Amino acid sequence: MNPRVGIVEWGLSESGPKAIEMVREYGLSCIQLNFTRDYEIKNYRRKILSTSRSTGVSIAAIALNILNEYQLSGISSNNFKQSHIIFSAALRAAVDLEVNHIFIPSFYTGEVSSPKDITRLSLFYKWACSLALESQVVVSTENTLSIECALELYRLVDRPNFQFIFDPYNYLVSNINPINIYDRLGDIFNKQIHVKNGDGKKGGVRPLNDDLFDLKEVLVRIDRQSTFYLENKYHIIGLENIKRDFDWLVGTLHK
Repeated sequence: MNPRVGIVEWGLSESGPKAIEMVREYGLSCIQLNFTRDYEIKNYRRKILSTSRSTGVSIAAIALNILNEYQLSGISSNNFKQSHIIFSAALRAAVDLEVNHIFIPSFYTGEVSSPKDITRLSLFYKWACSLALESQVVVSTENTLSIECALELYRLVDRPNFQFIFDPYNYLVSNINPINIYDRLGDIFNKQIHVKNGDGKKGGVRPLNDDLFDLKEVLVRIDRQSTFYLENKYHIIGLENIKRDFDWLVGTLHK
């Protein structure tokens, strides 16, 4: 069985409907879209859904990368209130676009770094998951928490539609062994996997290979029912690397 491979919108040189058309041109089957305020415009959502249907490219998830700039653990802050507004808007868009997965990265300003952050963050995810469950939408978090902290967050949220996103490179640069984290937490990871490479600091800036770490060894351990999403910054390193990375990834997963 051929592995299912998609790509993230924020790695492309186009967005929205044009990004979906690019995905078809490169022979990929699915895309994760990046939520912007444009998604609050009904006609824009209609164009995206129409393009997805006409190209056969499925929309697998909506990413709330915008929440990287919000401290979701700051309960009393204006950012916390705004994050509720943004999530609610993204959920409405997901329902309209027939998407059953929303995920939220927690990096940069939104990075989680203390037990108190985890407790507070769990309140946001508990609320978000409860709201999304009414529409049968899964909510995932993308972070680099240790095994113990991740399990604690999962326990505190305690919602059936709460999962984690697995990205080997993100764990590597946070000094967490990606094989260990996947082996211990595999059951709570969503089956949408991010795959990228980098220089040890910036992610997405090098084509897929084993120069920095044994990425192949990580990938072959992942559940083969998963879908693998190319997350390199192809608008920076060159669109020609999409096919190269696709071939490398498929070749690796066939071994």
